[in-house]
Amino acid sequence: MTKDFKNLAFLLKPLWEVNKLYVLLVLVKSIFVAPILLVASVLFMQTVINAIERGATFQEVVVIIIVFVGIMCASNLLNVAMEAYCKVARTKIYIEISKTIYTKAHGTDYVHYDNPEFYDNYTWTIREYTAKINEATESVKGLLTSVGTMAGMVTIILTAGPFVLLIGAAVMLATSFLRKRINKIELAESEEKNPLERKLNYAERVFYNKEYAADMKSTMLKNYVTDICDNAATGIVKTVSRHAKRGIAAYGFANVINNIGQAASMVYIAYEILVSGRISGAGYFAGLVSANGVLFMNLGALTQQFAQVNRMSLYTVKIREFFGVSSPIEENSGTVVADANPFSLQFKNVNFAYPNSQFALKNINMEIKKGQRIAIVGENGAGKTTFTKLLLRLYDVSSGEILINGENISRYELSSLRNNIGVLFQQTNTYAFSLAENLQLYNKLDHGQVQEIIDTAMNVRDIQPSQSLTREFDQDGLVFSGGQNQRLGLARLLAKDFGLLIMDEPSSALDPISEKQILDIIFKRSMHSTSIMIAHRLSTVRDFDLIHVFENGSIIESGDHDALMTLKGKYFEMFTNQSENYVK
Repeated sequence: MTKDFKNLAFLLKPLWEVNKLYVLLVLVKSIFVAPILLVASVLFMQTVINAIERGATFQEVVVIIIVFVGIMCASNLLNVAMEAYCKVARTKIYIEISKTIYTKAHGTDYVHYDNPEFYDNYTWTIREYTAKINEATESVKGLLTSVGTMAGMVTIILTAGPFVLLIGAAVMLATSFLRKRINKIELAESEEKNPLERKLNYAERVFYNKEYAADMKSTMLKNYVTDICDNAATGIVKTVSRHAKRGIAAYGFANVINNIGQAASMVYIAYEILVSGRISGAGYFAGLVSANGVLFMNLGALTQQFAQVNRMSLYTVKIREFFGVSSPIEENSGTVVADANPFSLQFKNVNFAYPNSQFALKNINMEIKKGQRIAIVGENGAGKTTFTKLLLRLYDVSSGEILINGENISRYELSSLRNNIGVLFQQTNTYAFSLAENLQLYNKLDHGQVQEIIDTAMNVRDIQPSQSLTREFDQDGLVFSGGQNQRLGLARLLAKDFGLLIMDEPSSALDPISEKQILDIIFKRSMHSTSIMIAHRLSTVRDFDLIHVFENGSIIESGDHDALMTLKGKYFEMFTNQSENYVK
């Protein structure tokens, strides 16, 4: 139970950090306002009947009614006023709390994105975090309200003797045990369903995303995706069915025990009034019966709240694992500030291996002078893209060191380092923003600068910078071809000066003429930047200062185009094969 309440505190802490007044109002409502309403409603009838029995005048009875109604009306109005504030505050709070998930994800080391367990915890947190915080709030409110109300009911019921309380305690212990068992069953069900739901969501995404539509219609993709969907759905149904049988039995026993306990209490109260005669008067009888009903209702609620706290605790484990992920790169940024002046680079005996993978970069040694244009070439899987990710410090080297302007890369402040490296990956992503906003991922520009980039690099007509890209939110949004997407990615590099440009197959979807035009624009605009290009189309890089040939994670050849052709090694083989294909 201690662990359960620690996890409850973990869920409630963000509420206190975002809005302390909201938390205080929740406590006031739960401890005072709600119990006062319930206790007053029980004592109301009892007091009125007792007053009539002892011969009170009509005026005295009316005064009693007015007092009680006044108390209940005041409590209700106070409750409504606080809830009006809380409703608005709650919306703002949950928006802020949701942001913390994405802030954490953004600050998580890139290496974790290769780990399926991290993604399971990430999707779990997105789905459950705010919901569980809301449940935690409701549980605390319910616990405090139930405890406050029960205290009032116990005071009333003690006039009939302590036996009713013993019955209530026994019922609460028994049903608490059963509800904890139900929680474990439900958690096991959710954990089994989570990977299946991820597969189902993937299948649904493939079905509705436009990028897969052509394959869906022209290949057997539909059959494979349908199989994934059917298998995941079947697995979910089986999981729910298996756990439901166990959970329903426990639910049934808990309800039966509660009913038996309430009946036993009523028998005892009836005995005290009708047989022993210790209690007399219709008012007391009505009050005891009402108080007993409210007591057992709140005993049941209290049991459910304890069970809910236990359930939330079990669910919170994955959320805490997500927020507790260690990110030594992102959390230990250096202090050296990078700028847009050309970078010099040096790789000294660099080795790197992905977790749980046989691939590795091995003993990479390389020196790149300021302003040089360097090409990285090689077959797929040779390690070219991994090389660039090390320069962005998305990963740290396993051994050796990378120096930028003579400083170890780990000494640089991450945001300034990455902001001064212009990168174009193989796949250019477009976002559901305006064209202007898509061009300003690296730097804010004025309208004239944006229009100049569009005119210079985009090769599009009759398009306004304010037009939306994609049709995510706008039916009239622009949908670019593969070549236009690559132009967009290259155009982003015109937004500012960079110390280092990294282009990973930046023009694979462009025709040779467009490729030369756009690359000439980029290199002219950034003529003083150090540039690294990963290329399969070797004609693109024949004029570069230096070309490094990668194979199986190692550099096997280095030199300019003429030197490598004279060497008649791997580069010569690749270039000759491509040239023959062009001739054919």
